[in-house]
Amino acid sequence: MAALLVVLGAIMPRCIKATACETYNKETFFNPFDGHNYTLYGSYNAATGCVGNFTTAKDTCEKDGLELAPQAEPESRFSLRKLCAVGKRVTCWLDGVPPEEPTGRCYVMSQEGDIHVQGCEQPVRFVCRSKHTVNTKPLDVLSLSTNGYDYVMYTRDATVRTTHSGAAQFCQSLGSGWDLVPYWESSSNAWDVLTELCAANGYTCWCKRDPAVDVNRCPLIAQDGTLQMQGCEQDVRFVCRKAWNA
Repeated sequence: MAALLVVLGAIMPRCIKATACETYNKETFFNPFDGHNYTLYGSYNAATGCVGNFTTAKDTCEKDGLELAPQAEPESRFSLRKLCAVGKRVTCWLDGVPPEEPTGRCYVMSQEGDIHVQGCEQPVRFVCRSKHTVNTKPLDVLSLSTNGYDYVMYTRDATVRTTHSGAAQFCQSLGSGWDLVPYWESSSNAWDVLTELCAANGYTCWCKRDPAVDVNRCPLIAQDGTLQMQGCEQDVRFVCRKAWNA
């Protein structure tokens, strides 16, 4: 038995226990929505990645002059989905105190990008965030994560209003899976999201065109929450979205 334990100790990764690692493999993502850098600690796909319990994660972030990415902010959850769920298919800690939960319970994001409350002592990867925004001015946006999608509305101060084709190109330039929101899609409650981000705030926003229907006009949600087909060359706000698993 002693020999077996020695062999297992030799082949098990040193960082798999919930203790601080001397060196982490790191991957950083700059989120233009809030101006923060987010860094995944232990970004290996394999089991050799460094992990830590919740306390170790917070302490490691603080030691590096950073903070554990918070659960309460949609921009933070968006960043973790990119780094942990979509990027690596790993589970990651988020900072925050779950309400109406017993002590010893903490927020984690699953491999699928969902938020759960679990025991704080398990070994899990984590994402640290810069405490201050970088010099690049954050984009003025409203964001929402729901029903398997991240939504971002550009822009509250109307500085990024553009034509329909310009809006579509902007969304697609954000990366794979990003596009305007299809107004006809009911399974994800897309129209309810457009209503919340745009009409409820008194904004008009472009929607994605249905090539089979919207031939000469472009769809938008008006300030009163109605769907309208109008000329495509006017400058209008817009909403981009991406599926969590895209």
